[in-house]
Amino acid sequence: MTDPANELIEKYLSGNEGEGGGCIRKYLKQVLVTCIHHNGSVDGVAKDVTHTFSRLLCAGKAPEEELSKLKAMLGSSGPCGKTLSNGEPTFTCSDCALDPTCVMCMECYNASVHCAENHNLEVHTSLGCGMCDCGDEEAWTSGATCSTHKKTIDDETPIDEKLPPKIQHIATCLFTEIMRLSVLCFCELPDDDKYTIPDNMIPKPDEFEYDILDRFVTVVFNDELHNFDEVIQQFKELMGSSQSEGSKYATSIDREGRMLLRKNSQRDAIELRDKFLSYKPKSSSSRHACNQQPLVTRAMPEFDYALQDLLIEVLLWMSDICQANPAFRRILCKVSLQDSPHSLIWKIMVDDVMYWKKVKSAWHKVFMSTYFIDAVYKKEVGILFIENYSEMLSAFLYDDKKHDFNYSIISLTVQLFTVPSISTILMSEHKALTVIFDQYVKFYKPYVESDRDILRIKMANPNTGYIDKRRERMFHIMKDTKYILANIPEVFTPKIEEEFLEFFKLYVEFNGYLQEMNPYIRKSGNHIPREKEWNHYFVLEICEIKEISSFVAKWCVKTERLFRECVQILLDLHDRYSKTIETKMLSVTTCDALNSLVTTFGGGANTAAWERQHKNMKTQLLFADQIKYVKHDMFKDEVSFHIPATRLLATILSEVDSPERYDFIRDSLGSSKCAILLDVTLRTILLCQQIEALMWKRNGLAMEHQMRCYRESYKAFLWDKDLLSLQVILPFMSPDEALLRIIHKYKIEPYFAIVLYESEDFEPLIKMAESFGFLMLNVLTERFKLGLSAVTEEEVYTKDLIHTFSLANIPRSKALRSLTSAFTNFDNYQSRDNVVNELLQRLTLQINIDVGVSVNLKLKPEFETEFTPFYYHYSAEQRQVAERKYTQKFINDPSFDFKPPYLPKLNFPYSNLRNYLVSPIIQRFIYVVLMRYVKTSGGPMVSDLLLHQVVFLLMSGIQDQKSFPEDPTDRRFSDMIVATDNPAYLVPEKNQESIVSLLKQLYSMSLRSVKEIKPIIKWILDTTEFLENGSQVEDAVAMETTATEVVEPPTDERKERSKRARLNLLKKFKTEQAAFLLQNAEIFDNISDDAMVEESSDNVESENCVVCGPNKGPFPKAEVMSQTCILCKEGENVSTGKSTMIYGCLVEKSVVLKPETYDHLDPTYRISHLFSRGNLHIQSCGHPMHFDCLKSIVGSGFNIVNVQYQFLAGVVSRYRFHKGEFSCPLCKMSANCVLPVTPFDDVIIPDSSTLDFLNDINASLSTEEEVRALSEEEMMIDSDPEPEPELRVDRGLRLDEIIDWGREELDDDVTATDTFMFEYNSIAPNDENQDPETSEASKEPISVEAKFKDDMRRFYRKIKQLLNPKESAFKCSAPYTLKMVTYTFSMLEFILRDKPLMDGLAEYQEDFLHTLLKILYRSLAINDHLYSQELSHELMYLFSTLKNKSRDIPSILNLDVFTVFVASNFGIYIEGKCYHNALVELCIIAELIKILLSIENIEMGTDASADDGDAIQLAMVWGYLRKLSDISDSDDPYPCPTYLLHTVKSSLLPLLRKMALFLRYLTGIPAPVALKEMQSKEGEFMLLLKYLNLQSLSYLLQFDKLQELQILNKWCKTLDIPKFKTSTLFNATKREGKLIDLPEKFVDLLFRASKYICPKVKVQARNVQSTALCLVCGKFTCFYNYCCQGTIDGIVVGPGNLHAHNCSGDLGVFLNFEKCQVFFLPLKSTGIYVSGPYLDKYGENYKSSRNKALTLSKTVYKKIEKMWVKHEIRPLHARNNEAMLYPRNLDGLMY
Repeated sequence: MTDPANELIEKYLSGNEGEGGGCIRKYLKQVLVTCIHHNGSVDGVAKDVTHTFSRLLCAGKAPEEELSKLKAMLGSSGPCGKTLSNGEPTFTCSDCALDPTCVMCMECYNASVHCAENHNLEVHTSLGCGMCDCGDEEAWTSGATCSTHKKTIDDETPIDEKLPPKIQHIATCLFTEIMRLSVLCFCELPDDDKYTIPDNMIPKPDEFEYDILDRFVTVVFNDELHNFDEVIQQFKELMGSSQSEGSKYATSIDREGRMLLRKNSQRDAIELRDKFLSYKPKSSSSRHACNQQPLVTRAMPEFDYALQDLLIEVLLWMSDICQANPAFRRILCKVSLQDSPHSLIWKIMVDDVMYWKKVKSAWHKVFMSTYFIDAVYKKEVGILFIENYSEMLSAFLYDDKKHDFNYSIISLTVQLFTVPSISTILMSEHKALTVIFDQYVKFYKPYVESDRDILRIKMANPNTGYIDKRRERMFHIMKDTKYILANIPEVFTPKIEEEFLEFFKLYVEFNGYLQEMNPYIRKSGNHIPREKEWNHYFVLEICEIKEISSFVAKWCVKTERLFRECVQILLDLHDRYSKTIETKMLSVTTCDALNSLVTTFGGGANTAAWERQHKNMKTQLLFADQIKYVKHDMFKDEVSFHIPATRLLATILSEVDSPERYDFIRDSLGSSKCAILLDVTLRTILLCQQIEALMWKRNGLAMEHQMRCYRESYKAFLWDKDLLSLQVILPFMSPDEALLRIIHKYKIEPYFAIVLYESEDFEPLIKMAESFGFLMLNVLTERFKLGLSAVTEEEVYTKDLIHTFSLANIPRSKALRSLTSAFTNFDNYQSRDNVVNELLQRLTLQINIDVGVSVNLKLKPEFETEFTPFYYHYSAEQRQVAERKYTQKFINDPSFDFKPPYLPKLNFPYSNLRNYLVSPIIQRFIYVVLMRYVKTSGGPMVSDLLLHQVVFLLMSGIQDQKSFPEDPTDRRFSDMIVATDNPAYLVPEKNQESIVSLLKQLYSMSLRSVKEIKPIIKWILDTTEFLENGSQVEDAVAMETTATEVVEPPTDERKERSKRARLNLLKKFKTEQAAFLLQNAEIFDNISDDAMVEESSDNVESENCVVCGPNKGPFPKAEVMSQTCILCKEGENVSTGKSTMIYGCLVEKSVVLKPETYDHLDPTYRISHLFSRGNLHIQSCGHPMHFDCLKSIVGSGFNIVNVQYQFLAGVVSRYRFHKGEFSCPLCKMSANCVLPVTPFDDVIIPDSSTLDFLNDINASLSTEEEVRALSEEEMMIDSDPEPEPELRVDRGLRLDEIIDWGREELDDDVTATDTFMFEYNSIAPNDENQDPETSEASKEPISVEAKFKDDMRRFYRKIKQLLNPKESAFKCSAPYTLKMVTYTFSMLEFILRDKPLMDGLAEYQEDFLHTLLKILYRSLAINDHLYSQELSHELMYLFSTLKNKSRDIPSILNLDVFTVFVASNFGIYIEGKCYHNALVELCIIAELIKILLSIENIEMGTDASADDGDAIQLAMVWGYLRKLSDISDSDDPYPCPTYLLHTVKSSLLPLLRKMALFLRYLTGIPAPVALKEMQSKEGEFMLLLKYLNLQSLSYLLQFDKLQELQILNKWCKTLDIPKFKTSTLFNATKREGKLIDLPEKFVDLLFRASKYICPKVKVQARNVQSTALCLVCGKFTCFYNYCCQGTIDGIVVGPGNLHAHNCSGDLGVFLNFEKCQVFFLPLKSTGIYVSGPYLDKYGENYKSSRNKALTLSKTVYKKIEKMWVKHEIRPLHARNNEAMLYPRNLDGLMY
């Protein structure tokens, strides 16, 4: 049979391929039919098909060689165009990139100039819809091309014409057919399961020998209506899937867009489809609140499904070919764009909504690797995009089943609209801005109220979120608009101006819809019953409109025509809007206004005097014939936060930079329009100030939240713009008229009166007066605004940074975030980082390096003078902090040399603002506040804040006059405050006082509020005198200063007086003390003697401390053990009475140290349980409590477990019953078991010698053998075949099991407390669950010893359950506790390697360890378990010269020596004997032998100069032992004794440290002082030998005693050499106490993570958020995802928990790539994040910098590693969960 591939190639080479691509379709159909018939894989077919097509493109030759030749012939193409996968790191250079969307892939970045150190690198992760911009000259200002993609051939010949004609023809035919076939096969017919498969692609019944017509598949498609839980639930109910299978299906559907559910016949496939389509959830009240709609399911022929999958792979192959070969790329562009306008690309665009995710991803890759790389065709594709934008957007908005923006065709606009040349063409020739934004306006028009044209957004359906989804999609239109507006052309043609004006009309129309939307009316009386929804409106104005508002303002001022027409359009909008306002304006004539003002000011008491001043004031007021106040009451009428049209107008008006524009604005505004604009702006500002004054509290918390958004979160777009509105409107108004309008709006006219009656409520009035003063300060003194004054961008940001750092020392990232809103003012993206870095370097100093968090910056002292407490960006809380910091320095230093902050000069259109400072109304305000404060000494009519405000106003007025004398105002400020005939005073002539005279009186006052501003007052008075050329003020100030200084005595005199007082008190105390000692001389004599004895004993302790041996001691003084319960606060002596004291303990699995596994041990050995797999670590906070107290609290907590709001009880979160855990009530440390604290008697028993120990165990074992032999003989003689069950005690049945038989029912009845503690009263009298036969015995009082044994048995059982819960509950648990003790002390030794050995633990840790060991020692000493007896005998055989006849006990050399040492100290117990010294000596000898046998004879030469006796003796023993153990045939000594001695000491030191620690806390004998200090290894080695009663190393090598030689011979002869060598190799290569090594650059890990393939779904991870790196084993794993869920002990857990369970026991340590943080995950929990080990170049982590250009910090990584090593994670996690009011929900998506 002819090969279809070869047949296809021969036809094309011979020119007999025919028309329409029939031979290609026939080939594809043939291979697919064969594949389906044999149940083959489409992936395998795809590889064959793509290889065939590659051969076809190469004219039948080998593809690899021919494609390489073609690439070399064509040269480099220039652009890279690599499609960035989801999660792949992207690199951009903020110095050279045109905007943040310009990125490079990792390969291009490493080969570019941007990787140099002097470039500012930013690293982020791709969303899967981007491409590499390397080679795009319009994306970069410099370094656009890397060395790989640099053009090597530059000629004018079209690139595709360089190919051989035959290859051109084949490529054209092949690409055309692939594109046509793909477009047809992916297009779904409406309301049908069929796709538009061409007829000649559908297999006919008699066309092939295989019949596949009845082979159908059922396919489930992805949609955006169901979440993961709902999909999983449907699979469970309809398919009977498990949780794991359902998670796998849901993940596959989500990542690929569809999933093949099952292959069936047509009938079965349709039946399964209908089953899914008719699905209805069983219960809507279940834990999974399922969506009522079924999943999108289709039944389709298997051939169609396979053909679609094959075409996807072919498209990916075609994109790779075209990306690598520019000629093929050009050919594909041509064939795709032919037959315009209905070309293939057009078809792909309009049908995009029908495609699923995998198809969309394939098309995206084709677009990016072809059309977007070729500069010629990229422009044509852009034009095609904008021509079909409306149709594509409509489909995108209303696609409710397969919507995902990152996979939509709309997401590709960023690749087109950000290119300056393309965006300019699209705008000028194709009206791109109008086309795009018109869709936005049309979308919102149905929601606009027709009566007032105010936008009203209807709330979305809470069940479906339909409207919300569409609003989120509309946000992307704003991004497209921003992309085009960001490219401001250098030359504005008439076409561009016309297009922008048309767009601007739409934009202003939309802003008109937003003007005063979501209005409020002040609620009085009762509280509002239900708060209005408000966040949607802020999202609409801030998150969407702000994207383009700054760019729109920049366009408006670029040309004179744009400026005038844009301003006129905005004014026309305000005219239409103000028609209703003008009808509500109240007309007041000038005379009426003055009379009203005079009456208010005069208070009615001095009418004649006020009338005399009336004429004077009338001449000073320069407003028109009448004032028209806007009739709007803030307390009765509607008011809103949203006035975007007014803010836009203010932004444009701030750019009036020429006289012509100034004249145009002045003529256009007029008095009426200015009044309306002023009133509209004041409403929003006053609303926020009233909310701060608690005048809107009846309207609910929503008002406060909006106020905070206005003043803090979005201040740059709301509050700053409103303040700018006032600053650009007020210069076009008369100062007096504008101020009267503002006063009328604030309703503070009564405050300007001289006399305020006591019956009036001053509080609201003073609050509003303070708000008025704050507004005046901000409007008149905050001049650092671009366009408003002669300042640069850098000066504006400098001012902001100074006030940011003046509040506190903050990291760079926080300072950067404070400037983020201002970055929109930069004309180019590149200047941002450079400007910020230069400013921070000039303004700040680096201090307080907080490792892992940030490097704090501090403001340099020379810039502190620019700080003012009334900065307009400060919130109310920040102003309070600023005032305290500002005034504190004046109080601390009254002679502070004050210098006012710099005040920039206003630009000429806005210079009229200076006249407001000299307005009589402002002067009146200043005068009234000063007069009231001076006359009433800060009484109720004035506040300290008001005083500070007017002083700062005075300072600003004097500073303005002094700084700009060449630019005079209407009046001189200094003249007005000095004169006594100021028309603003309006008081009788005999009482006239100037403002300066009031300042003098204020300066002489000693109130704290005055002291806080005295340097400022002094500066005002001095500067005023300087400006007025006089000296009276200076003399007055000097006089007042002298008077003030006389009040307080000199500093030296005060110090001397205090010193004398202290001496007198001390003398009196000594006299009384001497008298008391004389009266009680006998008592103090005895105390002195005892103290001397104790002191001398302490000295002895510090010098001669030995922990074992005949001379061990000194022992600590015996004391009665007393504890205080942390719950009931009752202190008592510890006893085993009714009220037992307990410690809460945390026992957890650990893999920090990796001990050797001993799987080779026979499980029938009792000692095998000491070396079982897994390790436990125990720790405690050391806080004692009564068992009854804890039980009562736990009981009360358990009763409220089912309360809906558990966090309200507080106790539930601390007592996690379902996990068997609780938290310490005092320190919140987690605990999962309790240890009974019992009294123990420190009976001093002398240590037996090693020889006595060996004799004793030999005698004991000999006696046991005799008893065993006699017992076996008696059993053989016994004729009773059926012994009583209660007497059957064989090897599989232990004594503890027999004891617990009577309580079997009780143990099975698990209660809330059984999971982590024991029941003391479990065998109490009259227990119904007790065995009747034991009821009589149970009535007798239980002995203390029996109760203690029972308590400890439960403790052992809990330890065993934590290590291996699957083992039998009746297995003896004591060995697991010994194993835990061994591992805990091994961990302590490891942790204390960088600390003093005996002084590195806290006191509570030492107390707990001492208590634990003493209790265990007592418990195991009185243990009568048969199992423990057998364990003791096996331990004895390890040290005995005898051999066990029943089993072969392994050699101690094949075991861990420290484990044997710990177990022997507890297990080998003979009454009245103590073997600490013997066990130390024998175990050290055993470890020494292991070390010597593990050292190989390495060629190191000889050490002839060695004269150390220990070294020489050690070298001889080395040879002797190797021959004795049959490792070597020779007994030659080690050739280099010095090296051998050094190796042995360093290897033996850890064991010595462990033994010393263990015996220190077991015996209580203190350590020598030297071990409480850091020592060298040699010094520590000698000190430990002495502490352990070992004379020297040579003493251990003297094997001259017969028994020692016999046991040495036994150890070596029974050594299993292969296992010993395996153990030696493991110990030499194991990595203990360390996490994995991380690469230097975070991007290296990020790149590897982006390539991670899920092992279950077999597809690439959706994003890096779902991938993590295990820092224990170094493997990548799925994270926070559904795909790899599993079960642990019947509980469904996430992939993180599952991996941690198999890898690291109870605790997982992961590096999360999304957050760049380390995630600690205790088993079956939600985990806790800590700062990651990667920092940026400024020392900050990703959470602060949001930049993944991070470098590994070894210090931080060491800190994280230390937390893991010290087992600090679970306590930290418990405290973290304690702080969470709302615990995280574990349902659904889990870690």
